[in-house]
Amino acid sequence: MFRTLLKALGLVKDAPAGRGGKRERGQGGTRDGNVARNYLYVVELDAEVAKWGWVRKLNPSGREDKPVLEVRLLLNKGRPEDFFADGDFSKVSKSSHFKRLMPGMTKGFGRMVEGLSLLESTVERLRSQGHFVANKPPSKRNRVYVIEVDDSVKTRARVQRLNPRANPELPCVYVGQTSKDPEVRFQQHQQGRSWGRDLAGRFMAGHCVRLRPELSKGYPEDMTELDAMKAERELAEKLRKLGYTVIGGH
Repeated sequence: MFRTLLKALGLVKDAPAGRGGKRERGQGGTRDGNVARNYLYVVELDAEVAKWGWVRKLNPSGREDKPVLEVRLLLNKGRPEDFFADGDFSKVSKSSHFKRLMPGMTKGFGRMVEGLSLLESTVERLRSQGHFVANKPPSKRNRVYVIEVDDSVKTRARVQRLNPRANPELPCVYVGQTSKDPEVRFQQHQQGRSWGRDLAGRFMAGHCVRLRPELSKGYPEDMTELDAMKAERELAEKLRKLGYTVIGGH
């Protein structure tokens, strides 16, 4: 009631809405209330795309009588049907051959790992149906990494809730995945240049101690983003079971 009175007097203002609503994590995972704001959508492309060499090579079972398609993800911009309601596909990159949004193929998702998995399975399904699908294989340039952070982070209530069985003798570590050099990510975290509202962005700035490559030993350095995200979660759980206080590892 007191805040309502202050607002009426113009002494406080409502906080501005974030772009795309509340973020569950740094990459994707956004929600506005309980409504997903990340979407997979499928577009029909110009028929000439099916004649491109790399497209034909990726789609040996493609049929000329079926629409040429591409599968995309739309993050933090609402439903594709609304975002492209004006027919302007130039709002997204590499869209010069887009013809129309395919009806009935839009699917919402939360976390980015869900979206990438959905994209992969949708591409495979459409190819099995005889479509030429102009999605290149995902690049394999991602890896997992571990950063030790100072013990002050252990005192945070949320960190303690996530690590109820942590061994106080072991350090607190952050587990992440990246396509960059881990040293670059270390410096970005240390300087507070993290994305979203995850624990890394909130707690790591100024608290990074060192990279701990020995803790991620055995994981390849040439994973797809989806595989790296799965490995990130797997490694986080593994270290948590060993007694480390773990943040990240979504």
